[in-house]
Amino acid sequence: PIIEHTLGLLSRFGIQHVAISVNYLRERIMEHLGDGERFGLRIRYVHEDAPLGTAGALALLDSMRHEALLMMNSDLLTDVALDRMYKRFREADADLAVATTDHHVSLPYAVMDLEGDRVRAFREKPSIAYPCNAGIYMMKRDVTGQVPSGTAYNATDLIQDLLDRQGKVIAFPITGYWLDIGKHEDLQRARRDHGQRSA
Repeated sequence: PIIEHTLGLLSRFGIQHVAISVNYLRERIMEHLGDGERFGLRIRYVHEDAPLGTAGALALLDSMRHEALLMMNSDLLTDVALDRMYKRFREADADLAVATTDHHVSLPYAVMDLEGDRVRAFREKPSIAYPCNAGIYMMKRDVTGQVPSGTAYNATDLIQDLLDRQGKVIAFPITGYWLDIGKHEDLQRARRDHGQRSA
């Protein structure tokens, strides 16, 4: 299961305490993962009685012992360097760090650089890279206090709320492997990639 790869990643970076937000098929997930001991982790479960979005379950957390919190989507395969992300987060004294991955858009035409109607230069069929949200976040513990209770709330809502309050949000570019498994073809690619990387 994809979530086992995520738990393995957390364990490799020395993370010990994990909370998993569960709703659909929660019994199967909890039975399969158990208390986390076989991953070298201590897992507790946060029950969403109704879907709360990608960040709403943060309002259900209590008794957090650490000053920083890592939140990840569970449908990711990645080898993100969590130690480097944490170091950058601390050095920047950021309220939140969001991991990013580049999404490339190739344009099928030559793009003109204009000054008025005068062509100064052109680029033939350029590819533009946009830094996109990779579904991995580090935040200060007190940031979770901004999450409303009992209502759907996404990570993008949290980012926007922090920006509106002049909070410090930084990007951490992922230089390694990252794949969001949201479609069947993504799952097939993940199976191919994982097989190749394991060989």
